Amino acid sequence: MNANLGGPATTAAMAVSRGWSALVLPGILVGLWGCAIGTCLGIVVAEALVRR
Repeated sequence: MNANLGGPATTAAMAVSRGWSALVLPGILVGLWGCAIGTCLGIVVAEALVRR
C-alpha cells in the first residue's frame, strides 16, 4: 500500500527501516510502475474530458 500512496522513495525507506531488505527492489519497481500507469491514465482521461 505504501508504494501506491507514497511512491518508490517512501517504499524503499520503509522497507529499509523495517529490515525488509528483500522487499526494497520490488517496492521500488511497483512504485515506478504505478506512477507510469497513473500518469498515462491521467493523460488519457484529461484528453477525453477536454474533447467532450
